[in-house]
Amino acid sequence: MSKDPWLKITLVNEGINGDILSAWLNIYEVDSLQFLEDRIDIYIQTHQKEDVIDVLTNKIGIASDKIHTEAFKNQNWNAVWESNFQAVQIDSLYLRAKFHQPAPKDCEEIIILPKMAFGTGHHDTTYLMMAQINKMDLANKDILDYGCGTGILSILPLKRECKSLLAIDIQPEAVENTIEHFEANQCPSELYKVEMGDLDLVEGIDFNIILANINRHVLIQNASRLFDLTRKDGIVLCSGILKEDRTLMVETFSTAGFEISDIQSKGEWLLIILKKT
Repeated sequence: MSKDPWLKITLVNEGINGDILSAWLNIYEVDSLQFLEDRIDIYIQTHQKEDVIDVLTNKIGIASDKIHTEAFKNQNWNAVWESNFQAVQIDSLYLRAKFHQPAPKDCEEIIILPKMAFGTGHHDTTYLMMAQINKMDLANKDILDYGCGTGILSILPLKRECKSLLAIDIQPEAVENTIEHFEANQCPSELYKVEMGDLDLVEGIDFNIILANINRHVLIQNASRLFDLTRKDGIVLCSGILKEDRTLMVETFSTAGFEISDIQSKGEWLLIILKKT
């Protein structure tokens, strides 16, 4: 175990975008990140402090008075992480790590690899997306997971016999983590592809369902492209959107040609369901 002391960084969670935060921290190999009710806890080694604080203040835009640091003694962080990591139930879905007890008999189980708490069902955006996916007819559908992250959103379609699934992300760590999740859940490999890149990878292809739990800037920039990639009567699920951006996002998607089918919320976050008619 490294002798480098550990630091706990606590952020006051006032609408911090978990997608962006996780992506930046992945770059610096920060793999202990917990989203809690009113705060976010980050565990780092002391030598990472300067880079991580720079990301938090200059890249994410978090005010310095919302960032608190505390020194910790070295300990078995895998054990600490596992002891604090809780299984998540989302309606009839039960998301658990391998070290948890099996799901209750009336629940469908999904195995998660808790390298970070974002993309495991603990964050409101993931919860909203998973709850809606659970309600959908996924069989024989061609599906795109745009900005797949951990790949957790794609596991259920693969378990429910979708026709094909393409998961894409610009981060190599996300591609690796997605494949690991698919393998851990014994998803049929002939049904999916996982590739690194953006929407240029799917130029000229269309889908029945698109899953896009990203952030508003990416969604705004690519709203028209998402419309073109969606088949007639197809559905796009969009999250990573704050409540305060509701009007902006509705206008953006409507201008792109989508019908706003439904809007759901949890905490400070929205799920916007789009339909191409």
